[in-house]
Amino acid sequence: MSSDAVWFHEDDYCQIELLPKAAEDFARRQAGEIDTFSAAHDDGGQGWTDIYLRSEPPTSLGDLRIALGDFANVVPPEYRRIDKVTTGYSTHAEPAQRTVAWRVRGETVFAGYDEAGIVDAVWFSDVVPGMEEFLIRLAGRWPMILAHWPWSRVVDLTDPAAVRAFLSEGS
Repeated sequence: MSSDAVWFHEDDYCQIELLPKAAEDFARRQAGEIDTFSAAHDDGGQGWTDIYLRSEPPTSLGDLRIALGDFANVVPPEYRRIDKVTTGYSTHAEPAQRTVAWRVRGETVFAGYDEAGIVDAVWFSDVVPGMEEFLIRLAGRWPMILAHWPWSRVVDLTDPAAVRAFLSEGS
């Protein structure tokens, strides 16, 4: 992909995502259910015998009514905005409608928005040390959590110590 475009695999959509802090209890229960299901369906380290489908949260990021421009103003200036975002699988790619991204040091932040320009999803290719100030700044504007579904982890972004501890674990 060229430097003015970014692609994400359809399976990566919202695997590491921001949710409103109001969804924290839901997310923590969901993370526990994922761990329980995963343990029950482990195929001896070769994969899993079934697929777990997460439930929709009781409140969405869109409920915070974050305008895309306001979100973009919180993204650090060293993150380069990319307006051409595509998604797909294997060799299939198609435009990701109403989605923009920002890249820094090989990591990508994606933001989906609705017809009115309200952010309805934010997800990451990965979260790594160096992103802590960005995550903390976001939660300073809007109360949020980070749900890292592959790790079954939920981080309260309004707690800077929790953010730093989580990011120091590495991913």
